[in-house]
Amino acid sequence: MRQCIADTDDGRIEIVDEGTTIEIRQVIFKRINTGGESLIPSESRRGSYQGIFKDFLEKCVKNELFNSLAPRTELTERRYEGFELVTRFFAYLNNYGNQYK
Repeated sequence: MRQCIADTDDGRIEIVDEGTTIEIRQVIFKRINTGGESLIPSESRRGSYQGIFKDFLEKCVKNELFNSLAPRTELTERRYEGFELVTRFFAYLNNYGNQYK
């Protein structure tokens, strides 16, 4: 991880290198969010991942059929509940055959 501290009081930028492990990313996100409202686990997971699959999940969350089948409130959307539901679906789908043989 590299740090870049701006010359102003507006904030601080943390740059997480691509090779940083998921565990370290989660620690960083938790540490950054120690003030104010704490991250819930789903927000931490969402902040830890990037790439093609995450982009795909975000497209799924915007899908009209998904939104009609799994309506959410403005509050739950701010907490990325849709992203969490889609993530859970693929996690269960990926492991379904292993658990129910």
